[in-house]
Amino acid sequence: MSNLSYNNADMAFKSGAANPVLAKLYLTHGIRAEAMNNLPAEDRAGLCDDVTYLIETAGRPSDREMATDILLSLLRHAETHLKQAVAERLSVLDQAPLRLILEFINDDIGVARSVLKNSPVLNDLDLLYIIQSRDSPFWQAIAERQNLGENVVETLVDTKDIETAKVLVENTSVIFSDYALGKIAKLASETDVLNDCLINRSQTARGDFARKIYEYAGDALKQLIAENCGSLSKEVSRKLDEVLMEFTEPTPHHFMPSASMIKAAELFMEQGKINKTLMLNTLKRGQIASFIALFSKFTGLPVAVVIAMLQQKNGRSLAIASKANDLDKTDFLMIFNFTRKIMGEDYLSASHVGATLAYYDRITPDVAKRLMNRSKV
Repeated sequence: MSNLSYNNADMAFKSGAANPVLAKLYLTHGIRAEAMNNLPAEDRAGLCDDVTYLIETAGRPSDREMATDILLSLLRHAETHLKQAVAERLSVLDQAPLRLILEFINDDIGVARSVLKNSPVLNDLDLLYIIQSRDSPFWQAIAERQNLGENVVETLVDTKDIETAKVLVENTSVIFSDYALGKIAKLASETDVLNDCLINRSQTARGDFARKIYEYAGDALKQLIAENCGSLSKEVSRKLDEVLMEFTEPTPHHFMPSASMIKAAELFMEQGKINKTLMLNTLKRGQIASFIALFSKFTGLPVAVVIAMLQQKNGRSLAIASKANDLDKTDFLMIFNFTRKIMGEDYLSASHVGATLAYYDRITPDVAKRLMNRSKV
């Protein structure tokens, strides 16, 4: 503390008498703006530290209120970094004065973020008001809170803000209602920004989350096509159902692509459209069976060999196929990581990934091509 000691403050609180420390601070500095303006920055920082401590340890509401008046006056003339420090300190305090918390929220997001994310003083009604009155950076901070209420989640989703939706999906404590899932699915159908976090969330939720998202997206897609194109032919309807099923149904353990997936891959190959961008985007959407069909045509390897290759935990066969087909290290690593996630593999350690990349670096294109030729039948 600055010129006060914690021991003296504690003794004043325990005596049961009027708090002399607070009384002196109030009389000396009080809530007079001119007194705050004349304080050097170092003294103001010390006083903020003193008064924040008194708020944290005050045993009586009257003492806490007096300290709050003093701190509010100090903060109105404080530098941003000092406000941030006090906000972070009070953001985890169960009995932090609501007036102080609201003062932080009315400041810039740099000051408000910690209380928006953590303060137990804010209830759902407070959060709903903040969502209505502030903008995306404030919504994102609220979306990081643990155990958000259903109304708050739905209101955040209703903002249609992609970055806020991304934070919500990444927050594994958030429970989405059917209404919120439908809204998230609509956003996911309009942008690729949510792809990675949807896949990551699906792993922690054992796949249920992503499947529900795509169920909603699938229904919306069918409705949109029907509204704009009239009735679908049986062939188009069957292909659409097959694509949606790949998203929504639990994937078979062997990840075998269907005949139509293989036919589609053949057509892409004939048209020269199979490239790393197409394959990686297919993986990012979680379409592992379609990726296997594409990768089979891209490498010239049988589907069964590709499946066995992707199930190999050390990634060496995939490294050989990547090197032989001019996929660089970044492409190889992305395919390796995405297939591990989609197949439900446990977390890969840095040493595991490092060993896999080292193998990719060691093998030459010529050796990789010779090994590949042995696998083609």
